[in-house]
Amino acid sequence: MPAYKARFSLSLQIREELDAISNMPVKSIETRGGKKVVTFEDTPVMSTYLLYIGVVSSIQRAGKDDGTEIILAAPKGI
Repeated sequence: MPAYKARFSLSLQIREELDAISNMPVKSIETRGGKKVVTFEDTPVMSTYLLYIGVVSSIQRAGKDDGTEIILAAPKGI
């Protein structure tokens, strides 16, 4: 286990037609100057190698199973 850990606060500025996913739920989505700003809830204290950020063209939220949200993400064309 790495000795250094941190809490992460993530905001991504992406093209409007794209979507973003991360380890944590989306806190807010804003549109600024033709771009989408996706802000996520802060992570718990964790190692950097556990942090996930994804920008994809298609996200389907399949609901929750035992309190865990299930997200299906795919590249463009699928």
